[in-house]
Amino acid sequence: MYKLTEDSINGIKINKKIFQEELSDWTIRHRESFINELFGWMGEALRAGRTDAELMKEDLFMLNDWEDEYIFSNISTNIYAGEKQEQFNEICEELIELTRNLKSKIK
Repeated sequence: MYKLTEDSINGIKINKKIFQEELSDWTIRHRESFINELFGWMGEALRAGRTDAELMKEDLFMLNDWEDEYIFSNISTNIYAGEKQEQFNEICEELIELTRNLKSKIK
């Protein structure tokens, strides 16, 4: 089982370059902070009459039910992964492997 924190997985600090250069489709988010961001985005979408406000509302309800402090958020879609989601371990392994590969290239 993997433990996700603000910038690490099981104590392995994830290289920021992975997120900055979008080497993965995933980023780490503090769940409660992200929920607050979604509220703001949803308000903007509603004022602009955009249809994606309904998707944001669904995401808010779903994420509010989760207990994870940190989650993964897909940078291209509104897909999220916490410890109970099937792809969580796979994402952790991907990010750890990318970090190790970047570290070996520096040496």
